[in-house]
Amino acid sequence: MLGPSLNKTKIKDNKVLAEKQTDFGRIDIQQVIRYSLTSNSQMTTELKSSDPALQSVADGAYPKGFFVLLILVILSRIPFLLIGFGADGDAWRIADTAVRLWNEGTYAISRAPGFPVYELISAPLIGLGGSFISNAATLLVFLISLLVLKRILELWQVPSPILPLASFAFFPLLWKNSAITLDYAWGLAGLLITLLYFLKRKYVVAGIFLGIAAGTRITHIVYIIPFLLLVQPDERSAWRVFALSAVVTTIASYIPVLVSPSSLSALAEYNSGTWQQPLWKIIATGVYRFIYSAGLLGILGLAGVAIAQQKQISNLRSHLPFAFCVACISLAIFMFTLLPDEREYLIPAIPFLLVAAFLSAKRRQIIIVTAFLLSYSFVSIDVVEHNTASPSLKVAIRAGIVIEEFTNRLENDRVRKHIASLELPDSSMVMVGSGPAFGLENPHVEPHREFSDLLRQDVYKAKRGNLYYVYSLDAQQLQEMRGRGFRIYYTENVGNYLESFIGYRLADEGVAMLKIDIDKRE
Repeated sequence: MLGPSLNKTKIKDNKVLAEKQTDFGRIDIQQVIRYSLTSNSQMTTELKSSDPALQSVADGAYPKGFFVLLILVILSRIPFLLIGFGADGDAWRIADTAVRLWNEGTYAISRAPGFPVYELISAPLIGLGGSFISNAATLLVFLISLLVLKRILELWQVPSPILPLASFAFFPLLWKNSAITLDYAWGLAGLLITLLYFLKRKYVVAGIFLGIAAGTRITHIVYIIPFLLLVQPDERSAWRVFALSAVVTTIASYIPVLVSPSSLSALAEYNSGTWQQPLWKIIATGVYRFIYSAGLLGILGLAGVAIAQQKQISNLRSHLPFAFCVACISLAIFMFTLLPDEREYLIPAIPFLLVAAFLSAKRRQIIIVTAFLLSYSFVSIDVVEHNTASPSLKVAIRAGIVIEEFTNRLENDRVRKHIASLELPDSSMVMVGSGPAFGLENPHVEPHREFSDLLRQDVYKAKRGNLYYVYSLDAQQLQEMRGRGFRIYYTENVGNYLESFIGYRLADEGVAMLKIDIDKRE
């Protein structure tokens, strides 16, 4: 089951004798190794005779269901492939880095601390096919991660594997990030492939894939630690080989960052805004983003299962797959606590959270929690009023994060194209509150390197007339551009942001606001 090469592996008798757990057909990881070293026919016979709950895995009872699941995943992501790089501004920053690398041959990180593996991969994808190809590539990687997770569930003998696979495929945070030009799905796929090869005892290959995952998102290197649980005491040297190959691959992945002067300069200037906030606000923000990584109903459902199944969870402490999942979940939450900037930072925990939940919960509980989790794609019960400098508590029913992602992409695309097509006097400069997200793949504008270098931000020039678009101008830049004869305008969103969060009123500076008539948007 793990491949013919493993049939040659010798394991002591005391390692192949496994104590079977009767609840839900769960077995110890050593039993997985035992079955893995037998022939397929022998394994099937043993499974059928020893544990009916595992018979569906041995007989391959769910291939048709899994094929249908793959088709549903593809169909559900198609609308997202066609609308830009994503609603998250970081996706457009990655695209900007990729475009510059492809067109000019120069590499600079999209944002600190650098995501070199994904940034380098994105260059030919975006250079040759734009947002559609880069989004489709992420979807392909997500499908690979789904196939890998299927294999892991089979090796761990998780009963009814189609249920956790479907939950994984349509987990709202993964749905949102599985057809976008961002690195989250890529890093997660690297972690799952690492686990698969580790279970196959191909430690060097597993380490290389973990290093690649860390080259995609550097925090993934800490997942070296939980793999200690999956090795026997006399096999610790194999774990050291795994860890060494992971660290070496990670260092090699970051060579482009280390040799890029502009990247080093960006790293030197980097200082996360999160840590400039009061401690109570950091904690409150972290708690909120933690809850809305799975939605209020989803978190309550998972908490309810954890409380109701305390005894079962306690019985599973010696079950290595469960212990490994808990370790990965705990590590992800710990890392998120240190830097709760984005709820997507919790994505590495999702497959392990689902496996742990499906191992410990009853079928009825699983169905209810799954419904709660998946509902967050479409509906969200929010408890915070947003878009203000001081958010306050306010219960509201909002669109779920998948619907929100889709509508935001559509709206952003319409607004940026509308602004770029407005009739304005020559020698005008507009503050639009976005850089690459305004200019990339916008048919009305093109990059303008002279002003980009001068203002140290992305600047775009209209293809007709002497019109320019910038993110924003500080007081000194405002005076300089006026001195060059420019009329300065701003859009309402950037004006509200600067006033609410910085206290900088553009109206007081005599800057005119562009009023955008929604009804006239293209």
